Amino acid sequence: TRDSFLYRLLNKALRTDNIDIIFKYRFFISDLHQQLYELHENYVKLLKSYEIDEFRVYRGQQIPVEQFEQLQKNIGGMISMNTFLSTTTDRDIALVYTGNGSCRPQMESVLFEIKIDLTQTSTTPFSNIKEMSYFQSEDEILFSLSTLVLINKENKEFKEINGYLIGNRITNLVDLGYLLLLMDDYDRSIDYCTMLLRDQSLTTNDVDSIVLRYNFIGQAYSSKTNYELALKNYETALELQLKYNPDNLDLLSTC
Repeated sequence: TRDSFLYRLLNKALRTDNIDIIFKYRFFISDLHQQLYELHENYVKLLKSYEIDEFRVYRGQQIPVEQFEQLQKNIGGMISMNTFLSTTTDRDIALVYTGNGSCRPQMESVLFEIKIDLTQTSTTPFSNIKEMSYFQSEDEILFSLSTLVLINKENKEFKEINGYLIGNRITNLVDLGYLLLLMDDYDRSIDYCTMLLRDQSLTTNDVDSIVLRYNFIGQAYSSKTNYELALKNYETALELQLKYNPDNLDLLSTC
């Protein structure tokens, strides 16, 4: 999370609508998610060993006033983060990143407070990355893509947004097409999976990943209510699975 060239490129890739840019950085994005996935289990076990059932993290940020007003209207609703979410357990550190309000009225200084309930099962990969972070003093907790947060309330005096970690549906099927699908970014999920399918040759070793991508495309079209194309891709996935790997039909049930 150091402000290096890779940090800037990854954030730009995730925030852009250009699927070609995301495609170029797919390995970095998937690898980072996988690392968090592997760190997450041990981190949660460590917290529970100290009988910690919940804790809070904070994120200080300056956001466009239009985006802040949208958050105010969405109290009781959920927001999905379309990038890796950097937070800290130290509220004072987070406050530094809110700024001093000098950018008003265009930008608003906001402090996000997120409660994490460890008694509730969540598949959201997150971990303390202090030992790997360039900024070790910030006690950073990093969350993976598509983290869902329920906006609970707003503290108007401090421009503070309180929320609860809901989780996400990401599993160890680390595939950027799937991550985009979970972010409800259906068009980019379809484009990304289609680009991968064009580059892949159909071999016995690749059939599982190819079947998954046809499933992802089918899910995306289904979510867009284009059921004809959804069915077409589901049927293609089923045909390939039955032909090349009929013993692994459980793969189809994951989607």
